[in-house]
Amino acid sequence: MSRWIARLVVALIVAACSSTAPSRTPVTAPASSAPAAESSVLSAAPSPAGTPSASPQASDAGVKVDITHEVATYQGDPSSPKLNYVVEVKNIGAAYADIHALGQTYTVSTKDGRALATGTFTFMFPTRIGPGETGYYIASVDLPPGTKSTDVGPTKAQIAFTPTDPPETLFGFSNVTFAPSNADPASLQVNGTVKDTTSVAAPQAIVGVVAFDAGHRILGGLVEDAPAAIEAHGSREFRASNPPLHGDAATVASSVAGAMPGPVGS
Repeated sequence: MSRWIARLVVALIVAACSSTAPSRTPVTAPASSAPAAESSVLSAAPSPAGTPSASPQASDAGVKVDITHEVATYQGDPSSPKLNYVVEVKNIGAAYADIHALGQTYTVSTKDGRALATGTFTFMFPTRIGPGETGYYIASVDLPPGTKSTDVGPTKAQIAFTPTDPPETLFGFSNVTFAPSNADPASLQVNGTVKDTTSVAAPQAIVGVVAFDAGHRILGGLVEDAPAAIEAHGSREFRASNPPLHGDAATVASSVAGAMPGPVGS
C-alpha cells in the first residue's frame, strides 16, 4: 500500500508541474515592410515621374544595404525636361558600408519599358553609412527634348556597396533654410552653415540636402554647384540650388543635410 501511495504522489507532482510551466512559443520577427505606396511617396512632389523601389538589397562580404525609396520629380517643361532624382538607402547589416564609389548608375524608363535616360551618380552622402544609418544619392537627369511628365515611367538605381571603416570626416549643419532660388524664383535653394567636426580637413567638400514634406515624403534633393574646402574643426556657408526643384519653400517641413569630403572615387 505504501508503495502504491508513493507512486500516486509522484504522478500528481509531475502533472502539476507540466500544467503551470509557461509556453515557449517561438517569436518570429515581422518581415520588413515594403516602402510606402507610389502615390503616397510621390504625391507631395510636383509632377511626380519616378516610382519608389521595391526595396532590393545589395550585399558584399557581409554588407547589406536596402534601397528604400527612389523618387524622381519632373522639372521644367518639354522643351528642356529634367528629373530631380533622389535615392534613399539604409544599412541593414552589421558593418559600415561605403556608398562613395565610381560606377553607380541609374536608368529611367518609359511607362512601356523603353530606356529613356541613363547616367551615373556623382553625389551621395554620407560617404560611409554605419549599421542602421541612412544615405542619399542625388542626381539631375536630362531627358530627351519633348519628353512630357506623363511619358516617364519607373527609375532603377544600379548601385553596389563595399565594407569599410567608420568615416574619418564628419559634418554638422546649422541655420539650414529654404527659399526661392536666386536664379529661378519658381525653384528652391537651400542655405546654411556646414562644420567639419573632426581633425581631418575636407579640401573639396560638396554639400547636399534632401527636403521632406510634413509627411516625411521626399520632395527632392539639392547640391552645391562646386566644391569648397572646410578646414579641420572649421566651418563655412553653403548654398545649393541644383538640380532644379520647383516648389514652395513653405512645403518643406524637414531636411537631411550631408557632405562629401571630395569627388567620387577620391
